[in-house]
Amino acid sequence: MENQSKQQIIILEDKALKEIIQKIDSTNYLIKEDKKKRLLSELWIDAVDTCAALKISRRTLSDYTQRGVLGHTKISGKPYYSVQEILKKLDENYVSPKSK
Repeated sequence: MENQSKQQIIILEDKALKEIIQKIDSTNYLIKEDKKKRLLSELWIDAVDTCAALKISRRTLSDYTQRGVLGHTKISGKPYYSVQEILKKLDENYVSPKSK
């Protein structure tokens, strides 16, 4: 028996094709967002970048560290902060705007 490939022609209405393309685009977006989240969860930044990201002084960061607000790890005496933990703390302390 020979392997014969069968080809089919599928006819789609313009609306159906657009819906399929939109679903593919949505799926691609979700995949990209998931990859970003996973990359951020593995990212550690130093004190300078942490201060810049949070728009705080080195003294404030030191205070947060001493009070246990932000954890850190040290490599060769230099502190590094988890981006995931920073984002989690920001979410936990989010204050919704008051509705009028």
